[in-house]
Amino acid sequence: MVLNEKGVVVEANTKYARLAGRRDIDHVLGKSILDWTAQHDRDRLSRELAGCLKKGFARSVEIDHTDGQGGTTPVEMNVTCIGTGSGKDLVAFCRDAPKQGHMAGRPRRGTDGPGGFTQIVPFELGRSFFTVLENLPLGIILADRSGTGRYVNRQFTGITGYTLDDVPTEKDWAVRAYPDQQLRKKVVEAWKKNRSPGDTYEAGQRSIACKNGREKVISLRATSLEELTIITLTDATEQRQIESALRHNEDRYRTIYENAIEGTFRAAPDGRFMSANPSHARMLGYDTSEDMVRDITSIGRQLFLEPESHRQFRETLQTHGVVEKFETRLRRRDGGTIWVSLNARTERNSAGEIVYYEGTAEDITDRKLMEDEKRQLEARLRQSEKMEAIGKLAGGIAHDFNNILEVLLGHCGILKMQVPKDGPLQERVRRIADTIEKASSFTKSLLAFSRKQDVVLKPVAINAMVRKSVRILEGLLPKTISLDMALAGGDVTVLADISKIDQVLLNLVANARDAMPQGGRITIRSRTVNLDEDFRRLHGYGTPGRYVLITVTDTGEGIDNEAIHRIFEPFYTKKKAGKGTGLGLAIVYGIVKQHNGYINVSSRPNGGTTFNIYLPAAEVQKHA
Repeated sequence: MVLNEKGVVVEANTKYARLAGRRDIDHVLGKSILDWTAQHDRDRLSRELAGCLKKGFARSVEIDHTDGQGGTTPVEMNVTCIGTGSGKDLVAFCRDAPKQGHMAGRPRRGTDGPGGFTQIVPFELGRSFFTVLENLPLGIILADRSGTGRYVNRQFTGITGYTLDDVPTEKDWAVRAYPDQQLRKKVVEAWKKNRSPGDTYEAGQRSIACKNGREKVISLRATSLEELTIITLTDATEQRQIESALRHNEDRYRTIYENAIEGTFRAAPDGRFMSANPSHARMLGYDTSEDMVRDITSIGRQLFLEPESHRQFRETLQTHGVVEKFETRLRRRDGGTIWVSLNARTERNSAGEIVYYEGTAEDITDRKLMEDEKRQLEARLRQSEKMEAIGKLAGGIAHDFNNILEVLLGHCGILKMQVPKDGPLQERVRRIADTIEKASSFTKSLLAFSRKQDVVLKPVAINAMVRKSVRILEGLLPKTISLDMALAGGDVTVLADISKIDQVLLNLVANARDAMPQGGRITIRSRTVNLDEDFRRLHGYGTPGRYVLITVTDTGEGIDNEAIHRIFEPFYTKKKAGKGTGLGLAIVYGIVKQHNGYINVSSRPNGGTTFNIYLPAAEVQKHA
């Protein structure tokens, strides 16, 4: 008889139907075994069957069956649990229990020896029971207590290739299945320890030799009953191959994952990392992935430098399910920042809810720095070309205009001599002459910017020259502004036109004064520096060598970003009308260039301004 997990009969032979007090098997199929079990045995049988489902067997269970007309039949049952594709079935071998000494409701050991087995298998199993065994999705061997094989089902032959004639005994099976003597000895010894009725031997997954000489991995289990042994086996070869392939793929994926140059990550919807590879951890300044996953509890708050960037990244990912080449800045563990390019996708469940995000992060900081450096160099080149063009234009105009002014000034001198000294026209002639002189000073400024003025370069001790200029400059400043010096020890010689350098300092200090209407501090510093290729790459100019760096720093209102890019252009000024010509810094620029030097400026609104003037030391000047 075969029961399902609920105790309902699914297969039975005619003899069992008679033991149950029924005319034929149709009266037991589909019904619970408890229907014809005596009232006093029902609870105990339920417990025995439940125990069999857990431990795999129940041996020598004696119960009383009733025929519904007052008659009772003592029945002895040996039950084995067999797993199927759809669950578990209980295979029960039943026989009349001897009446002498039988006590209702108590289990008793059977008295029949192995010979009794031959009366049950195969003759008393019945066709229905064999049908069940033949269609189970696992191989079955039935052997008697002496180890002689009595039955193998077709699944067993399909898995191993062996028939009952090939393995007539357990010993024959061991020899054929385990040709390796040491392995066979190990298996047989383990099996001998589990031969008592009720014992179950779990061999686990082992390789066996099939009839065709090939090896297969099988999972074997043997259960010993009073009169027979039931051996079940399943083909685990494909499962083992799949597991091996999965392990190989997992190892391969892990190797790729762990050694990828790009950072890879998986994150939960709540903003925590679920996992990350070592590259991503190192990218963000962490020693290990575990440290990063543990410490970062909010990706948006802790990593993204701009909240708006994180909002845009998250919205795009949630709306479209994918983000490609999203460039943003992230905050490192040490407080530094890096540029990254993010690619990510969402994984959703069947309900459409986001389960996690996964993606990659590429460190593009170097590329961004190069792009920024390129933009700055291009901007400096454009500015330099513009200043050069303006200089040529201004120089040409100033030169021609200056010639005109010289003619006017000459005629004005003649007119002055011809007009009576005390006459009313003398004052008018003087005003004309003053105006011409003023116009001439403009042209000289333009010529200075365009570097068309003559300069006389002589060896000059720079610190001594600065000290002399400062004594004059102090008289131009109100008491609310202090003028300090911080000059390098050991004077350095440069080739310079002293009057022109004085004019540079005068214009810079005057500009600083105008930027501090409420007072402040101006500091003039000097030191020697070496310009190298790094300086040239950063600024886009500079002949390598030793230079004197003169800086003029104020604590004034600073210069905005728009103005700082045009600050050396002639006639550019942000002062009110009548307060400046816009030529002061243009003149400074021209003079520095005439000295084969360089000038730049750094500033921020309300943060003061610093002008840096690089003048080549005398030995550099000679080769410039």
